[in-house]
Amino acid sequence: MLLPALLVRDYGLGGWFVFAIPNVIGAAAMGFVLGSREASKSIVHRHRWACAKFSQATIAYHVLVLPWVLVQLLEWSRLAVVILFVLLLGVGIVVVRSEHSVLGIAVLLSGTCVAFFLYLTNLPGIWSIEFNGGPRLSVTDMVLFAFATLCGFICCPYLDLTFHRARQSSGKAVFVIGFGVLFLIMIVFSLSYAGVVVERLAGTGQLELDRRWAVLLGLHILLQSIFTICVHLRETVLKMREVPAWSGPIVLLAIGLAIGFLLIDSDSISRYGITEPEVLYRCLLLFYGLVFPAYVWLCMLPTWNCTSQRARLRVWVCTVIVSLPMSYLGFVAGQSVWILGALAVLLFSRVVIELLPSHEVENQCAPRISQP
Repeated sequence: MLLPALLVRDYGLGGWFVFAIPNVIGAAAMGFVLGSREASKSIVHRHRWACAKFSQATIAYHVLVLPWVLVQLLEWSRLAVVILFVLLLGVGIVVVRSEHSVLGIAVLLSGTCVAFFLYLTNLPGIWSIEFNGGPRLSVTDMVLFAFATLCGFICCPYLDLTFHRARQSSGKAVFVIGFGVLFLIMIVFSLSYAGVVVERLAGTGQLELDRRWAVLLGLHILLQSIFTICVHLRETVLKMREVPAWSGPIVLLAIGLAIGFLLIDSDSISRYGITEPEVLYRCLLLFYGLVFPAYVWLCMLPTWNCTSQRARLRVWVCTVIVSLPMSYLGFVAGQSVWILGALAVLLFSRVVIELLPSHEVENQCAPRISQP
């Protein structure tokens, strides 16, 4: 829940809606687009590799960003972060292994609601989103970015194994209530502390955060991350037994980058007008938010001529390589016009896939998502 605060800083209050609306609608719509449990099982079976990598990327993202948020933004001690993270992670793994997921959800939801209520009733000035100099970027930039968030949040749910678990074990109403109500509450909560987060990121510190509220907000963020990590570990390591041989070096790299978040000077400003840690954070989010939506767009949606999956994967790799620099310029460097270039590449790649000849028709023509 750090990104909506940054978007409020970049675009004003409209940035929060650009994040919230496609996020909630895209996640809730999955329960209706997948018309049956069998449709969900079919997608997981056919795209097992991509779904597992999505979970691994989600885990890595939380492990990398969490130390930066708790230490540099909320001024927690490094020792406290490590102890709490290890303790809660251990408890969370025990909970998800025992299949008592309702307990984890209850703890997360209760903590969120209590924190939200206390935050709003005891910190009246926290809703201030009038930052120095106004929004960092223009309305035109916000509109261009909105196209990217729409594409990303519409596509990503279909690679999320935790979403598929929910769809296979429950009905459509769960998605409406879960994302249209409960998840929306957490996003609204992010708007309430946006002012403090952005002031801390900018290094101005004009909006001071009382110590007790910093602890409350930190626990709220920590519980979210621990719960997310645990449920994705269950779906990959415990359920799918998806532990790749190269996971060791990846884990070491993740730990190294997490340490890098702690060592980078939080007040150092990059040439893009944002701090160096935020540049690193945006690069992680950019890679995470480009690779997987592009996979859904190019490799999961059915084609008219049943193009082989091998050919579609080649197009996907080339598309990511070409569009990544454009996305970097648009999302990190603040040159939003490049977002149109990245989207154009995605559209062109889809046309290429439709025009490619089919060489492996047998079992390669994916069923339409709404059908089993």
